Amino acid sequence: MDSGLTPEAATPGTRARDKLSAEISRWLDGEPDSGLLADLRQAEATQSISHDMILNTLRAMLHAGYAPTSRFIAASVLALLRTPAAWEELQATGVTENAVKELLRHSGPVQAVARVCTQDVELDGRLLREGSDVILLIAAANHDPRQFPQPHELDFTRTPNHNLGFGWGAHACVGASLARLTCAVALNALLRHTPQLRLAGDPVHWRHATLRGLRTLPVSGGAA
Repeated sequence: MDSGLTPEAATPGTRARDKLSAEISRWLDGEPDSGLLADLRQAEATQSISHDMILNTLRAMLHAGYAPTSRFIAASVLALLRTPAAWEELQATGVTENAVKELLRHSGPVQAVARVCTQDVELDGRLLREGSDVILLIAAANHDPRQFPQPHELDFTRTPNHNLGFGWGAHACVGASLARLTCAVALNALLRHTPQLRLAGDPVHWRHATLRGLRTLPVSGGAA
């Protein structure tokens, strides 16, 4: 997704995409008789959906189901370790729904999304033409001090907290509930089994503009 900024990523990215498509094709060729794959295979047989559309949809589901969630968990751990009081608070209360929502606002993985204007619209004195591309900076919106006082601080009592970490309205993330649950389970396990966890060096982020994530997160601290 970032090949426009880092052209050297285009070739290995295309190669990885093709390998994933081939693997998905093998799943479908196995003639599954139940579940999502069977439903999609039936839809292809009735020509209500093309094979390429199936591959694209399953690739997107697999990527969206793993990459953002894993990056969200890692970024949440970093944010908590940088805020010892917040780490201690969650040790006492557990990871609540409000905590996940605030971590998503503070350290959400999705930095930006693209949209296409369906009609001419004026925004802040500028005319956006129908058909033009618009890049929405979700991370910037989630740290807008006009909407979120002290936006760089973790505040698990923050209300309202209408952040855009999972999109909004018709564009809300279909896997939001699963992502919230996955993050809560992972963080609760860390809080329970590694209560003395702490940073042991400087974290290194991937050089990606679309999905914020950590390449390395040095930590130390024995298990309980």
